Amino acid sequence: MPFYHIFCNNASFWYHVETCPPKGRRVRLWRRTIMSCIYVLKSTVNGKLYTGSSRKDNPDDRLAAHNRGSTRTTKNGKPWKLLYVEMYNTYTEARKREIYLKSGKGRALLKQII
Repeated sequence: MPFYHIFCNNASFWYHVETCPPKGRRVRLWRRTIMSCIYVLKSTVNGKLYTGSSRKDNPDDRLAAHNRGSTRTTKNGKPWKLLYVEMYNTYTEARKREIYLKSGKGRALLKQII
């Protein structure tokens, strides 16, 4: 069972656009935000960890892609098991966290969490 963290400023995935539209234009009043995630996988073959990010909010789809062999970097370690997931509002935030977790201090933190 993976461990989930959700970093979200609002309780729901919907937010209201507060801008006034110019004359003659239609503007969407409600827009769905797509959350991004980072995830940590562990290979059942060699025990290595892989940290990745996704623009979508469903890490199980990425896990399935890794286990199919669609990703070149994880093709040799399959099958993979999902260990840890963090959700973010934007993909930029998720990428920053992914880069941190791939650093030396981030790997040490990841060992403490997992």
